[in-house]
Amino acid sequence: MREILKDKIFWMLSIALAGIVFVTATNSNYAYQAEVEILFLPKNEAVASSTDQVLGNAEHLATLLSFYDRILSDNGDIEDEAVELSATERKKFWNDVIATEQIEGSGILKIIVVKDSQSQAGMIARQSAETLIGVMSRLYDIRTELDMRIVDGPAIDQVKKISTILWLVMSLFFGMLAGLIINTAIEFGVKRLSAKKAERRLD
Repeated sequence: MREILKDKIFWMLSIALAGIVFVTATNSNYAYQAEVEILFLPKNEAVASSTDQVLGNAEHLATLLSFYDRILSDNGDIEDEAVELSATERKKFWNDVIATEQIEGSGILKIIVVKDSQSQAGMIARQSAETLIGVMSRLYDIRTELDMRIVDGPAIDQVKKISTILWLVMSLFFGMLAGLIINTAIEFGVKRLSAKKAERRLD
């Protein structure tokens, strides 16, 4: 192992491979994050006194598989990338796509969607908000208990999936690992070739 670490070819190969991995990874390391904000307006004292619980219910509903299926049903333009997965895997997929956040000190719930496609991110975020309002409207009377309105979004930004530093460390690791494997394979091939030549000479 020490001899390999002193080998210039090993280091040149490892650095070259790490560079290829890093460039490829960083080029595909971006996704789109879309955010939509919903304002929950209590219409009586009972609902107003339990606003946190109302928003908590909304947050939980948004993570359910049935909610994801409802979104797909409400909007045929949204791609179901998890169509071939099991129910458990579909729910995990959906929870990797969507997140919710209560804006502190307010009755606003933020829906956050991350997708590789900008159009899909915006579409899913908007539809999630509209579907959530529809679902919550079945639980609360919008005339006497709770009104809900989309007040902002979808606002879309490009974000990094993994930090550049982490990708750099991973690239160096994979580069050295691949360099070690290739270097070992080359040395093994050279030794076998030398052994065959030696056998021919003896013959």
